Amino acid sequence: MTPAGKPFSPATVNRYLAPVSHALRIAIKEWGWLDDSPLRGVQRPSEPDGRVRFLSDDERDRLLAACQASTNPWL
Repeated sequence: MTPAGKPFSPATVNRYLAPVSHALRIAIKEWGWLDDSPLRGVQRPSEPDGRVRFLSDDERDRLLAACQASTNPWL
């Protein structure tokens, strides 16, 4: 739970579990401190698909103007 009392989002839970899982993996494979990871049985929550965002007309115009003003030939 967050300090405000709300549950963490699935993305936050996965971001917290990733470094812990990595540290445990190193403790097992490289240092031989553990035989198995205690996180092996923990199911990570699935994250919702990301959103698709399109540029507004103003954003598109500003992006194209910035590309034309650039000295980079690939733009």
